[in-house]
Amino acid sequence: MKLRNKVANIIGYGNALKIKYFFQKPKPKEIIIDICAVCNAACPFCPRLYMPEERSKGYMDLELFKFILEEAKKEGIKSIRLYSTAEPTLHPKFDEIIDLLKKGNFYVSVSTNASMLDKHIDALMKVDILQFSIEGWDKESYEKYRIPLKFDKVYSNIKLFHEQKFNYSKHPKVSTNLLLTRNTDLKKYMELWADFIDEIQIHFMLEATTYENNKFVSKKNDKIKDEYYNFRKQENNFLCSYPFNILTVAFDGKIALCCNDFSASMNMGNIKEGIQEVFQSQILNKVRDEFYTQTLDKCKECSFFHKPYVEDTKLVKKEIDLLDEKFQQKIHTSF
Repeated sequence: MKLRNKVANIIGYGNALKIKYFFQKPKPKEIIIDICAVCNAACPFCPRLYMPEERSKGYMDLELFKFILEEAKKEGIKSIRLYSTAEPTLHPKFDEIIDLLKKGNFYVSVSTNASMLDKHIDALMKVDILQFSIEGWDKESYEKYRIPLKFDKVYSNIKLFHEQKFNYSKHPKVSTNLLLTRNTDLKKYMELWADFIDEIQIHFMLEATTYENNKFVSKKNDKIKDEYYNFRKQENNFLCSYPFNILTVAFDGKIALCCNDFSASMNMGNIKEGIQEVFQSQILNKVRDEFYTQTLDKCKECSFFHKPYVEDTKLVKKEIDLLDEKFQQKIHTSF
């Protein structure tokens, strides 16, 4: 256990946060920019299923994007993530957006379902982190979780990108974000994808989080309800970096609380007001106060605070231990 966690356990997580931010107010270290609200997939575990229709379409104006980058430079922010609620490669000026980021010397992370990968190979070779969102371990399971994308197309794209990267002087670190279900065949998943991937991050598939009646709530999709693991609700020691260190901007400039705030409906302002203004908004400060006092209201039912049972994490770790060593070296878990 890290020293800071030991101290937090002794004095309480809320008090630890108060001390940390007493001397220096919270400041964003990175920005998540949702450059478009459009996605070409309808994954059964995704919060997009519950998004208001008006929030599920639209593209960020290039001038607004440039404004955000100028604001980031003024605040000394170097890290930009291009993903939150949608598929970023669908933006009609995606390649130009990547060029603007690299011209500004930003550290760039992109998450994509890889369905459009073949159309943006040159641009994506320039980013620093490229994350593929893939759950399937064969054609059937892939197309079950990534409706209506086609396995053959995505597999071909990822294989092509892997082969092409050796022709470039620079290429990104490639990762996947695997969401575990009770049906996941980890061995087959690794055999299928590991040759193309540098790092495989494994998390339990959580319920979708959506914002309703001024609070976040978690929902299971009935179509896959038997595939989720069971979770216990966290009752104390609440920590989350989003209200303190990460700024999330929707396609139209609206500020979202975090990556789970798909609707951006909390009236936290618009990036056009400037980073300093929106990151010290009254609503955001109230959310921080809930973490300082450890009396969560808005965020308590967020699925981030739903934790897997120890017996399940042990079983998954045992399954990982049985894998070939070359696979184990690529795996990183969140439990």
